[in-house]
Amino acid sequence: MEKVLLFGSDYMANEYLKVLKNLGEEVVVIARDSHKTKSLALKYGYEGYGGSLSYLKNLNKNDFKLVIIATSVQSLKDITLGCLAQGFENILIEKPGSINSLELQEIRKKIDNQFVRFAYNRRYYPSVLHLKNLLLKEKLQGLFFDFSEREKDILGSGKSDKVIQRWGFANSSHVIDTSFFLIGIPVEMYSQKRGYLSFHKSGSIFTGAGKTKETDFSYYSSWCSGGRWRIEISTDRGKYSLSPLEELHFCRKDQFAWEKIEIELGKSKLKLGLKQMVNEMINSKSSSLPDIKEVLELSRVTDKIFGY
Repeated sequence: MEKVLLFGSDYMANEYLKVLKNLGEEVVVIARDSHKTKSLALKYGYEGYGGSLSYLKNLNKNDFKLVIIATSVQSLKDITLGCLAQGFENILIEKPGSINSLELQEIRKKIDNQFVRFAYNRRYYPSVLHLKNLLLKEKLQGLFFDFSEREKDILGSGKSDKVIQRWGFANSSHVIDTSFFLIGIPVEMYSQKRGYLSFHKSGSIFTGAGKTKETDFSYYSSWCSGGRWRIEISTDRGKYSLSPLEELHFCRKDQFAWEKIEIELGKSKLKLGLKQMVNEMINSKSSSLPDIKEVLELSRVTDKIFGY
């Protein structure tokens, strides 16, 4: 039986293991710390090994149908390059895939015919998929998004200073990617930023606007105020809101009141969107996730928004 190879031993690796166990997959877990990795793998009845990339030489690529790379942001690039060099064919990389666009370019140059995707799992939220389906039947008028972040969450994330200085790409890209997943990537965009945070020197307040091939968009975000991530889309029928992104609300044309659109989520305790995303990578060789070209486009947009 072909297995799944998982790199990582922290939060996201644990979330992937829950999904893989639920799917009935056989898994080998690899990370740097041998004791931590074996302990995590054993929790789910799997094999775990330390040594990270150095352990790859002990494995046969033909024994694995999928590689999932769920390590720290700063190690994503090196592990991805190692897996590509070893000839693994089906690779899922945790978002954002690297620390910056230069590292993404390194990955792009090494991809031959491998199927490589980046795990922006909010594309698989039932609320997002339901909205995307609704938009096929309605006339788009515009989109607004807000990727405001809370200072206490950023500083309490445990991430390295290098990652936090590029928090817009490392984390806020979730809501930015979801927005353009719904309306297409920008063809024109105007951006401005102001403010200063010691941990994010490029700015604290971000505003801008532009258009895609489908419609116009605008955004506003403050990292020194309040609020949460939000996406609003106007159509000829009314306005849709994703806030939180897990929920979909609708305000009819010429009305003030918002109504929640009930969407079946089931009773699963798995991280939302993860199971369908992984299942597609394993079984269909197709995916709604971005490939390297799309992620490079996303990095271009985020660099412009944040001034990286």
